[in-house]
Amino acid sequence: MQRIIGRMAIVRATIMIVLLIAATNVQAQGPDTFDEPSPAQDVPLDGGVSLLLAGTAAYGIKKLQQKKS
Repeated sequence: MQRIIGRMAIVRATIMIVLLIAATNVQAQGPDTFDEPSPAQDVPLDGGVSLLLAGTAAYGIKKLQQKKS
Protein backbone atom coordinates (compact mmCIF):
# COMPACT_ATOMS: atom_id res chain seq x y z
CA MET A 1 0.00 0.00 0.00
CA GLN A 2 2.81 2.41 0.86
CA ARG A 3 4.42 1.69 -2.49
CA ILE A 4 1.28 2.72 -4.38
CA ILE A 5 0.93 5.94 -2.36
CA GLY A 6 4.59 6.77 -3.01
CA ARG A 7 4.16 6.28 -6.75
CA MET A 8 1.04 8.42 -6.81
CA ALA A 9 2.88 11.22 -5.03
CA ILE A 10 5.69 11.05 -7.59
CA VAL A 11 3.22 11.09 -10.48
CA ARG A 12 1.35 14.08 -9.02
CA ALA A 13 4.56 15.99 -8.40
CA THR A 14 5.78 15.28 -11.93
CA ILE A 15 2.50 16.46 -13.45
CA MET A 16 2.56 19.65 -11.39
CA ILE A 17 6.15 20.43 -12.40
CA VAL A 18 5.37 19.87 -16.09
CA LEU A 19 2.29 22.09 -15.90
CA LEU A 20 4.19 24.86 -14.11
CA ILE A 21 6.99 24.77 -16.69
CA ALA A 22 4.52 24.72 -19.58
CA ALA A 23 2.58 27.65 -18.13
CA THR A 24 5.62 29.92 -18.40
CA ASN A 25 5.61 29.52 -22.19
CA VAL A 26 1.94 30.37 -22.67
CA GLN A 27 1.14 33.95 -23.65
CA ALA A 28 -2.28 35.44 -24.23
CA GLN A 29 -0.95 38.30 -26.37
CA GLY A 30 1.99 38.73 -28.67
CA PRO A 31 4.99 40.92 -27.91
CA ASP A 32 4.49 44.69 -27.92
CA THR A 33 5.94 46.71 -30.77
CA PHE A 34 6.53 50.38 -30.09
CA ASP A 35 7.10 51.36 -33.74
CA GLU A 36 3.48 51.91 -34.67
CA PRO A 37 0.21 51.68 -32.76
CA SER A 38 -1.58 48.39 -33.31
CA PRO A 39 -5.27 47.62 -32.87
CA ALA A 40 -6.36 46.17 -29.55
CA GLN A 41 -5.83 42.43 -29.28
CA ASP A 42 -8.46 40.30 -27.61
CA VAL A 43 -7.50 37.55 -25.20
CA PRO A 44 -8.91 34.16 -26.27
CA LEU A 45 -10.81 32.91 -23.22
CA ASP A 46 -13.44 30.76 -24.89
CA GLY A 47 -11.88 27.28 -24.70
CA GLY A 48 -10.39 27.27 -21.22
CA VAL A 49 -13.22 29.09 -19.50
CA SER A 50 -15.90 26.89 -21.04
CA LEU A 51 -14.03 23.74 -19.94
CA LEU A 52 -13.64 25.16 -16.45
CA LEU A 53 -17.33 26.01 -16.23
CA ALA A 54 -18.37 22.58 -17.55
CA GLY A 55 -16.12 20.83 -15.04
CA THR A 56 -17.41 22.96 -12.19
CA ALA A 57 -21.02 22.27 -13.18
CA ALA A 58 -20.39 18.53 -13.41
CA TYR A 59 -18.70 18.51 -10.01
CA GLY A 60 -21.58 20.47 -8.47
CA ILE A 61 -24.16 18.10 -9.92
CA LYS A 62 -22.21 15.11 -8.61
CA LYS A 63 -22.04 16.61 -5.10
CA LEU A 64 -25.78 17.41 -5.14
CA GLN A 65 -26.61 13.83 -6.14
CA GLN A 66 -24.37 12.47 -3.37
CA LYS A 67 -26.04 14.75 -0.85
CA LYS A 68 -29.52 13.53 -1.84
CA SER A 69 -28.51 9.87 -1.51
